[in-house]
Amino acid sequence: DQSESTYDLILSAIGISPNLALAKQAGLKINRGVVTNAYGQTSDPHIFAIGDCAEAHGLVLTYVAPIKQQAQAIAKSLLGNATTITYPPMPVVVKMPTFPLTLVPVRQVNPQGRWQIVQNDEDKGFIAGFYDENQVVQGFVLAGKATRLRNEWLRKMPQSIIT
Repeated sequence: DQSESTYDLILSAIGISPNLALAKQAGLKINRGVVTNAYGQTSDPHIFAIGDCAEAHGLVLTYVAPIKQQAQAIAKSLLGNATTITYPPMPVVVKMPTFPLTLVPVRQVNPQGRWQIVQNDEDKGFIAGFYDENQVVQGFVLAGKATRLRNEWLRKMPQSIIT
């Protein structure tokens, strides 16, 4: 079943630092970004925010992986199946031949824990992990040959990285 919808305005925002002027004009709640709920809705339930302009759980998630999660869930919600946005561990991969890098940023608003260097070896690469107070990995950095261990480190993390 396909249907058409007509909209007065569609906004496409591209960039790391959101321009919040239009959101202010619309009377939306803003902070560092346009504040959204678990469904991507703004303070006006008929307006959704996605990508660099959206602030979810107190965070502005500027990478491609979180934007994909937002787009998939919001699309389902717009089609009548209210779907919360989930944020699994999403690695950022920097593909440099001289020094490859993979990281999962700590996405807790007020993280409790500390970074620990797990490996610092010129031949095997560099590994650091952010461990919470229960010694659960909440983020990590892999550099050099250690980037091959990405899946192993992803398995160490909780299913949802935003709390």
